[in-house]
Amino acid sequence: MKKFVQLCVLGLIVPMYLSINGCSGSEDKNGEYTVEKNLKVEATINSAKAEAGKKIFTEKCAACHKLDTKFVGPPLREVAKRRSFEYIVSQIMHPELMIKNNDTTKVLLTKYLTQMPNQHLSIEEAMSVLEYLREVSLQPANQ
Repeated sequence: MKKFVQLCVLGLIVPMYLSINGCSGSEDKNGEYTVEKNLKVEATINSAKAEAGKKIFTEKCAACHKLDTKFVGPPLREVAKRRSFEYIVSQIMHPELMIKNNDTTKVLLTKYLTQMPNQHLSIEEAMSVLEYLREVSLQPANQ
């Protein structure tokens, strides 16, 4: 009877764990795995949101990322030009899923040798960081 109960519990827990942790996400419009999909991003940059994103970037991201130079992680000034918005937000919010499932993220890990930690940002915070990265992508690099 004890073994039966254990099997029943595993039969419930394992599928729930996989649906929450291992099987979410899909390919984005560029054919790459992302967790976040179909993000609503305005054509024009929201300056207030970008300013909030700059503050978050400074507090949570700048220890590893610079805008114009390689550091612990890649430079990010032009990331909004190179990657889909879904990729960027997925990388910010779900780096552990991205490293398991996204080929671009896997290649970046071989180059930078440090996995990005999860900073536990909300979708609103991640979208603000995206808005900041969109804004700085339009500015010239500091020389």
